[in-house]
Amino acid sequence: MKKIKMKNKGNLIIFILFVAAFLFMSVGFAAYNQTVSINGTAVLIPDGIIYIKSVRLVSSQRATANPEVNNSGFVDFNLSFQTQRNQETGYNATFEIIIANESSYDYTYTVPNYRPTASRNNVDYSGYIDYSIQGISSGDIIPSKTEKAITVAFTFRSPDTDVSGTYIIDGDFIPDFTEDVSATLRGTVDETQVGDLRNPNTLALYEISVMNTYNVPKTFTITTDSDKFEIRNLSDTGVPQYTIPANTTEQVFQFYLKIIPGSDFVSDSDKARISITPTGENDIYAGRVTALVDRTIFNFIDTTPPTISNVTATIQNTNGSVYLTWNGEDDSGESVQNYTIICYNSSGTEVSRRTTTGDVEEYTYTGLSAGSYYFVVFGTDQSGNSATASDISSATTSAGPACKTGNAEQYKWVFTVTKSNMSNCSCSGNNTVNRGDTYTATITPNNNYNTPTNNQVTVTMGGQQLTTSSVYRNGTITIPNVTGDIVITAEASRQGCLVEGTKVLLANGNYKNIEDIKYTDLLRVYNHVTGEMINVYPIWIEEEGIANTYRKVTFSDGSFLKVVSNHSVFDVDNKKYIDVANDNECKIGTRVYKVEDDKLKVVTITNIEDINESVKFYNIVSTMYYNIIANGILTTDATSSISNIYGFEDNAIYGENYYVISNGEKLEYEDVSFIPYYLYKGLNLQNAKCLIDNGLDLDFLSSFINVHTLKSIK
Repeated sequence: MKKIKMKNKGNLIIFILFVAAFLFMSVGFAAYNQTVSINGTAVLIPDGIIYIKSVRLVSSQRATANPEVNNSGFVDFNLSFQTQRNQETGYNATFEIIIANESSYDYTYTVPNYRPTASRNNVDYSGYIDYSIQGISSGDIIPSKTEKAITVAFTFRSPDTDVSGTYIIDGDFIPDFTEDVSATLRGTVDETQVGDLRNPNTLALYEISVMNTYNVPKTFTITTDSDKFEIRNLSDTGVPQYTIPANTTEQVFQFYLKIIPGSDFVSDSDKARISITPTGENDIYAGRVTALVDRTIFNFIDTTPPTISNVTATIQNTNGSVYLTWNGEDDSGESVQNYTIICYNSSGTEVSRRTTTGDVEEYTYTGLSAGSYYFVVFGTDQSGNSATASDISSATTSAGPACKTGNAEQYKWVFTVTKSNMSNCSCSGNNTVNRGDTYTATITPNNNYNTPTNNQVTVTMGGQQLTTSSVYRNGTITIPNVTGDIVITAEASRQGCLVEGTKVLLANGNYKNIEDIKYTDLLRVYNHVTGEMINVYPIWIEEEGIANTYRKVTFSDGSFLKVVSNHSVFDVDNKKYIDVANDNECKIGTRVYKVEDDKLKVVTITNIEDINESVKFYNIVSTMYYNIIANGILTTDATSSISNIYGFEDNAIYGENYYVISNGEKLEYEDVSFIPYYLYKGLNLQNAKCLIDNGLDLDFLSSFINVHTLKSIK
């Protein structure tokens, strides 16, 4: 799958991954077959790209934008809106993007899952920005060798008409373009056709059958690479050009073969290699036709062997099979009687030798074991001329009496599957998989651990890392059309948890060890709406877990937290909860909130230490506002840091976005009745319409509750 991606401030990026596909057509369409060549296993010919050619601002109103495309394929809209007092609407910007498809394949467009954001002074106003994509719809085709113009139009509504201000537009834009490697244009001639070009005949009529599986019509010419014959249309006025409709199984077209004046012939017949050439694309070989000719009388003896060029090897999914093609021509005009293919291993030792019957320029090599090989091809003409041993041993990829594929390539039909670094989980599935098959495996977490998320799983194939979201979902790995060795790594973790002995603040002002907290314990927590300390009960208590490592974070007043996996503390300066396990967020010198006498106090992180020691850990979530006061520190677990979507102002009070979300579309309980009602209310999940868009996985939440939480009181 080819992906066009807009990243940050409207950045649009194309991720292009080439998988070369060669389609083999033998005599008649019944022999149609597809073979796939993959990285590191055969000669690969890049087939062009689909990319962003240009971007420009078409129109705007009270907007600033400076769109540009850099050398890496990124597009940056650099878009912001400048609002005016007493004016709510009238803010818009429209961009034109040109997508160029220079490949030989069609691409299908899929509507992106895109939600732009708007912010001012670090406050989120995403509910006031809207956009539309025009000029393309889901399922539309961008045909080969064409360009497509689309527009992205943004509209903005001022959230505050009492003041003027600048709002920055940001977001990820990810439309998908899928390469249709199954689409093809192929032609074939019946090689039994014989035309008569003996004197006085000047034209010989032939037929060619053409198939078009593209979703668009294809225009092509009929050509030959012969230096003795030329192709003429039915009026003998030029090269024949035809258009075949989209999705046409087979259509027959006619053309003439004509002798080029001055051509010499050493036998009573000769052959012409016929191709079809789609507009703007490479030739597609269709076969050879025979013409009866008048023999030229020569006074010399042919001593030149046939010339061989363009030897190409394509590995097939059938075990031990490699498909070879080449071009062969005899300068004397004689027909090539047969071709010989020699297979060498990487050290240059001959492995086996095969000879074709007749002058067909293709061969399927079978019976090869896994290993590194290259192939040399030479021909024998009617006079018995053939490549010498010296020609064969010195063969290169250039045209000559003998021609070879590139340096030895690794050919493999059975791949190994390595499951490494499986932390707190196990992985099922076979340890080998055949080329072209679909590989499946299931990742199962150990007791007291969660099914790994996408960012906790990596999958590589043939040394290339795959996009995890495309091959992994909810514990199941599915890799279609395997083309290389597979390596799977995974790490299962618990939600952010605190080590045994951590003190939790109660409503009466006392502290109690976290392992002893029950649903009947009234907690003292921080109200993010009013900025006051309030009393609430736990809404969620997890089962005891055991870990072999934890992180100890020490603060300037001597207090500390011991944390397993991710857990969050409140960053005073950045006004958000930060993950203690994230080294980019949690650093020495970071200022966090501590609670003393029901007031927020600022302390600083003075030391961070990772300790390898077996410990028990626990996790508690409080009703409505999620946080607890642990060892005096304002803290919340990793999942509950979803509260960051509301935004914070001074003193860890929710920002304006809290009211926007609270007044927005609600998630009704009947839509999530698999979650207990007390959690639906106590975790404020009526706002889950927004929470889901910002990362809350309700399926994961439900499964985690059923497996890892203590049963609640009735």
